[in-house]
Amino acid sequence: MISLHQRRLLVSVLLMTLVFQACALIKREMPGRPSASAAPAPPAASTVLPPEQIRQQMEAGNYRQAVDLHKAAMASEPQNKNLVRAFEISLEDIYLKAEKAAAANDFAAAGKLYHLIYGNYPDPKGTAQTLSFTRAGLASKLEQCKSALYHRGFQEYRDGNLNRAIAVWQDYLSLEPDNADIQKALNTAKTQQKNLRP
Repeated sequence: MISLHQRRLLVSVLLMTLVFQACALIKREMPGRPSASAAPAPPAASTVLPPEQIRQQMEAGNYRQAVDLHKAAMASEPQNKNLVRAFEISLEDIYLKAEKAAAANDFAAAGKLYHLIYGNYPDPKGTAQTLSFTRAGLASKLEQCKSALYHRGFQEYRDGNLNRAIAVWQDYLSLEPDNADIQKALNTAKTQQKNLRP
């Protein structure tokens, strides 16, 4: 039979093991730290920590889910500066992907990413001061993407490419769903497309 002292020792060892694993995971996820050559043991399948979930979502390109996870984590621990810094890093990463898409003239992808960042731009008293972009700068880039999509959609329409015009205008409406001009153009193109089918 195990004595009381042995039980306490066993419980202490188990708790310390869990604490070390959690610290190793947190350390691995902290920005600015190089990853260790030997990765810590992954958490149990049923226990995926928020930083790991965020990393997985970012790597998979599920930026909205990553932002939502960040916001939930920060809401539960509003004073945690590491969470705020991790959110900043994710926003910067999303911004760089938007810039890359815009440079490749993929204004639909760029616009969606700028729109995501713009809609989740942090409180100016906190995180926003350390970001490399401003809310006004995001608004300008978002307008540039919408303008490019607007003109591209009408050019495709004039060229008789109804499918492409429809796709471009649908992308536009994902950024500005209440734009009556684009909605009307989209409906017209869809009607013409139906009329052309045998």
